[in-house]
Amino acid sequence: MKNALRGIIAIIKKEYRDAIRNRWLIIISSIFFILSIVISYFGISGKEIGFHGIKDTVMALISLISFLVPIISIMLGYGSIINEREKGSLNVLLSYPLTRAEVFIGKYFGLSMVLLTTIFVGFGGAGIVIAFGSSWSINWLSFLLFLIATFIVGMIFLGFSMVMSVVAKKRSTAIGMAVFTWFFFTMIIGILLLGIYAATGGNIQEYMEGNLESIPDWLWKAMFFSPLDTYQMFICLLYNVKTFFGYSVPVVPSYVNTGTTFLGIFLWAIASPILAMILFRKKDL
Repeated sequence: MKNALRGIIAIIKKEYRDAIRNRWLIIISSIFFILSIVISYFGISGKEIGFHGIKDTVMALISLISFLVPIISIMLGYGSIINEREKGSLNVLLSYPLTRAEVFIGKYFGLSMVLLTTIFVGFGGAGIVIAFGSSWSINWLSFLLFLIATFIVGMIFLGFSMVMSVVAKKRSTAIGMAVFTWFFFTMIIGILLLGIYAATGGNIQEYMEGNLESIPDWLWKAMFFSPLDTYQMFICLLYNVKTFFGYSVPVVPSYVNTGTTFLGIFLWAIASPILAMILFRKKDL
C-alpha cells in the first residue's frame, strides 16, 4: 500500500513539474487573473468604470468560464495517455511496480492539481485584488464555493479528455474527439434541448425573450444532463441572482437548489475519470 501511494505521489509530482516546465501554470493563471481584473474594472455592462463587487464580476465571468475552463482542461488532458503511448514511455512507466490504476490516478490528480492552482491563483488572486480595490463587501464563503465549483467543472472535462486520450489510437484523433466533446457540452446539448422543447409545444419566441416562467418540469430535470448548465444554475442560486444577461431568473422547482446542483456537477466529476480509468485498465497497449 505504501509503495503504491509513493508511486502515485511520484507521478503527481512529475505531472505538476511538467506543467511548470511548459509554462502552463503561469500562462493559465495569468489568463484567469487578467480576465477577471479587466472584466471587473471595465466590463460590467451599464456601470461606471472601476472595480465592482465580486458578485457582479462572477456573474459577468460565468459564460466565459463555461467556455474557457472546459477547453483548458481538455488541452491539459487530451495527450496525457496517447502522447506517452506514441513515444513508448508509457510501457516503460508500466514496467515499474505500478498498476494501470495507480498510473492513471497519479496522472489525473497531477493534472487536477495544475487546474486547482491555476483557478485559485488566477480567479482567487483576482478576487483579493478586487476586494481591496472596491468598496463592496464580499461574502468569502460564496466566493470560495464559486472557486471550488469552477475547479470541479475543470475536473469533469479533464476526465472527458482523458477518456479520449485512452480510446484514441492517434494523437490527432484524441484532439478531434476532445474538441467535439467540448463543442457538444458548450453548444450542441443546449440547442438539442431547445429543439425538443419546441417540438413538444414550447414557445421558442417567449423563451428567447426571457419569459422563462413556462419552462416545463422535464426541461429543469434535463438541465442536470448538462454539467455547464448545472454549474451556471449553481452560481446563480449561490449568489441569489434575479437577472442574468438581461433575463429574469424564474422561480425554480424545489429540487433545483444549491445542494442538488452542486451534487450534480460533483457526480459528473466522479463519473468521467472513473470511466477513463476503467477503459485504461482494459486497453490493449
